[in-house]
Amino acid sequence: MAEPTGDQIEALVRAVSAGPKYRRVAPDLIAAIGERELGKRGSLKEAIKETKNALHQVHGAFFAGAPRYDAWLDLLRGSVTQGPEAFRRTLLQIMRQHASTFERAPLLDRLYAETLAGLPPIRSVLDLGCGLNPLTIPWMGLPPDATYYCCDIDAGLVEF
Repeated sequence: MAEPTGDQIEALVRAVSAGPKYRRVAPDLIAAIGERELGKRGSLKEAIKETKNALHQVHGAFFAGAPRYDAWLDLLRGSVTQGPEAFRRTLLQIMRQHASTFERAPLLDRLYAETLAGLPPIRSVLDLGCGLNPLTIPWMGLPPDATYYCCDIDAGLVEF
């Protein structure tokens, strides 16, 4: 196969980003996956389809439905005034919308206490591909001056 052209890669990124599911995914990631797929496939249409399949595997498959960031923020704002337990219940409710935090939610009361036991105070956390894991911060027992850095391929998720 011929090396993909810049125009083909741009067209693929525009096509993949046009849909609501991947419009906030990092364009550089779409381009990298798309370039690989363009090199393997005979057509732009096939490469777009396979790029979307790859993005689903690394991102889309984790959410139970479309993320509802605005609604989740409203829930959090409403629960914060009801005290720490109501806030934690709301965090758990939202975490159930993402596969990896859904799996950890029942374990949070012990997870960080046991896995971080014996470590010196943690001053910073770098969470790559964070998903909804920043919502678990109240269970981490981090000192007040700790910094939590997180990133994900979805700009909407990072903003949330």
